[in-house]
Amino acid sequence: MAERSRCSTRALKADQAFCKQVARLLFTDAEPIQRAFLGELVREVLALTEWAMEHEDDPSFEAGKALEAWARRRSRGAYRPQEQSTDNIPQRPNTTTPQPPDTIAPARRDDSLRGAVPVMVAIAGTAKMED
Repeated sequence: MAERSRCSTRALKADQAFCKQVARLLFTDAEPIQRAFLGELVREVLALTEWAMEHEDDPSFEAGKALEAWARRRSRGAYRPQEQSTDNIPQRPNTTTPQPPDTIAPARRDDSLRGAVPVMVAIAGTAKMED
């Protein structure tokens, strides 16, 4: 039996093909999903995708908008600062007005994702391996 290479799940990053699969699974456009997830850890993308799928029965919930807002609030995906940017992420113009540090609200802790089990194992093979 061939020996499997030991690779950390932290090496798996979401690429365009993976983001398109996530968008199809969530029945939303690929662009907001790519802006939110391109270059992010697949493990985190899977957990957030499962969270979004839990809201599919809510007619007012829009997965693309919700996930892009998550990325914007946490400076992830296309909203990552330029010096940390990953190649090929569709950039969106910065439309927010900078605020003084004392007016920025503390980040909310998202316990709803704790213990999430990835449901998209079949599409994980489309993820790009980082060196």
